Amino acid sequence: MGKGPRAVATVIDSQSVKAAETVGKASRGYDAAKKINGRKRYIVVDTRGLPLLVMVTPADMTDRDAAKEVLFRLRLMHPEITIVWADSAYAGQLITWAKQHLRLTIKTVSRPKDATGIVVLPRRWVVEHTLAWLMHARRHARDYERLVQHSEALITWAAITLMTRRITQKKKLGDGGNHVLEAAAVLAPGVCRRTPRGPAAPPVPRPPPRPAFPTLGLEFLNRIAAQPHITVHVLPHSAGAHPGVSGQFSILDFPDAPGAGTVYLERFTSDLYLEKRSEVRHFSAMFDHLQAQALNPERTHHFITRAAEDLRATGSLPGWP
Repeated sequence: MGKGPRAVATVIDSQSVKAAETVGKASRGYDAAKKINGRKRYIVVDTRGLPLLVMVTPADMTDRDAAKEVLFRLRLMHPEITIVWADSAYAGQLITWAKQHLRLTIKTVSRPKDATGIVVLPRRWVVEHTLAWLMHARRHARDYERLVQHSEALITWAAITLMTRRITQKKKLGDGGNHVLEAAAVLAPGVCRRTPRGPAAPPVPRPPPRPAFPTLGLEFLNRIAAQPHITVHVLPHSAGAHPGVSGQFSILDFPDAPGAGTVYLERFTSDLYLEKRSEVRHFSAMFDHLQAQALNPERTHHFITRAAEDLRATGSLPGWP
């Protein structure tokens, strides 16, 4: 389970902010909907909320008009992107235009009709968090820059500060309290096995084995599996051919939004997101089948521990159960 190194799904939104007297008339405008005289910031983020693209325009530019330029830049900078989630302001002809000219799929997430007050919407909340994080920098509370390029650079700078803080901040799993994320994983035997390549070679005298990276990986896997909100299963060889042979997949389930699950498929050539309920049910049943065939958590822990000990002592792994 996990995310690929490159984003294939993104979220787009805009934010109107007031402009200072240093901002010229040519690069500012009046947003009648927000009643703000200033500039508008368009931002595209990945599913983690990390910015991929920033563009600043006068506030009187409509979202549909500005989105064409934003999506065009996004396609040039990130050709791997396949889907963009947005609000209803990006609906209409823009969806057809993006599909025809940029081969991008725009999916709108609308606010419930009977909702009142603040509502956390699936997927859109990610970009809302990002905009709130950027506003923690006091300089972004108002646009002071004479050039829009300077505004874009400072927003990018704030995003870099946010990302470096995340990298350097030490986080621990299982600190107590309620956990928002619960994870269950079924691992193929190859996670604990080093498969030789090519024909078998005659034995060659080697120095005594020493702890290697696979040993550390197995010990780390055991520590992760010990967390109360994480369940790890190892699928034994006796299970034979199974649905996971074609490639790994992840199921993202949202308990607060029934029917909003997503299946993430990672393939050799591309990644894919599936959102249809029938597809999500299909992969959920596949995952339940893999869990039923796999070792239970206690036997998995015992086997990984034994594998790490044997690998450290002899450089080989034990037989499979």
